[in-house]
Amino acid sequence: MHKLIIETLRKLYAFIRKSFFYLSDSLIFLILLPPKQDKTLVIFRLDNIGDFLLWIGTARYLTKQYDGYRTIIIVNKTVSELAKLYTYFDIVIPIDVNKFKSNILYRLSTMQKVRNLTGTVAVQPTHSREFSTGDSLIRISGAKERIGATDDFSRIHPYEQVISNKWYTHLISINQQPLMELARNTAFVQKLIKTDLKPRLARIPQLKLLPISLQFNKPYFIIFPGASVPQRMWPLNHFSECASWINNQYGLDLVICGLESEYNTAEKIIAESSVKNATNLTGKTSLPEFCELIRNASLLVGNETSAVHIAPAVKTSSVCILGGGHFGRFMPYPSSLTNDRSISVYNQMDCFNCNWKCTQKHSGIKPYPCIQQVSVYDVNMAVDKLLSHN
Repeated sequence: MHKLIIETLRKLYAFIRKSFFYLSDSLIFLILLPPKQDKTLVIFRLDNIGDFLLWIGTARYLTKQYDGYRTIIIVNKTVSELAKLYTYFDIVIPIDVNKFKSNILYRLSTMQKVRNLTGTVAVQPTHSREFSTGDSLIRISGAKERIGATDDFSRIHPYEQVISNKWYTHLISINQQPLMELARNTAFVQKLIKTDLKPRLARIPQLKLLPISLQFNKPYFIIFPGASVPQRMWPLNHFSECASWINNQYGLDLVICGLESEYNTAEKIIAESSVKNATNLTGKTSLPEFCELIRNASLLVGNETSAVHIAPAVKTSSVCILGGGHFGRFMPYPSSLTNDRSISVYNQMDCFNCNWKCTQKHSGIKPYPCIQQVSVYDVNMAVDKLLSHN
């Protein structure tokens, strides 16, 4: 009963906050008249690194459709350094999405900045729209053409979509049958530009040089143990066993990467392994530097998170420990696109595609059963397949 009350209060607070933001957005919309528009394309892509990489392969087709337009892309600050590497965009504007959803002063200043853009066309190509972020920004942009996707309710309530659908001048509907995100992003652009396209992998432009502190003389492999939530992380002792096996079998040094907050996690993996030459780089690299570290590695092993999307984009072999929450949507990659250099290891269960609302009995602290049950042996065999082939 106590948990039910807390959950009810949490939902009530979220509803009140969204309603307050909606009213404040409406006030800005009425007070600030949009500036005189010029030939400017504004793209809203506010998701994180993995989703951004699954989309960026279509960006050149989208910007080519509006050839002669100045192109502005508004992105989550987590991907801004990466977005600046691409020549498709004239201006990259980063937004702290979490702050935008929680801090009214930051939200108001961001809304004012977007309202003052001179965009003629605004596009939000994200399939899973969010009412209080991408939809609200499309509305405030005041662009003459406002284009988005429809059909998905994973991040938006149906009543919210009824409201925000009216903020678009053109909504593109994609087949509701399960599609890998690469194919879905391609289908969106294909319908927009009315040209047949095939899904293609992103390629991350190469940095000229890494700092000496991030250059290694011996071949190495990377472990990326983090995930968006702890329950989606493979057990740390499994990573330690896997690291020991790779080091013993192939003589590769170990490099562990991740967020600064994952430093102790990395130290524990190293301490429990038998690897003698290991480097903990958690929190010590920028995003472009991290991409180059992966490019120069012999292999990457990680959970279903940003790193396993970066690896194919820099042509590095990778093994993903894959759960069932979004199975087939973001991973596995089609082998035809990666030349079999990206392998997903998973334990098939009847409850797959639960949208990470786990239906199985679990402690709430330990990994979800679909993650927990992926064996070290199966991951090692996937590693062996990749490294033996190389």
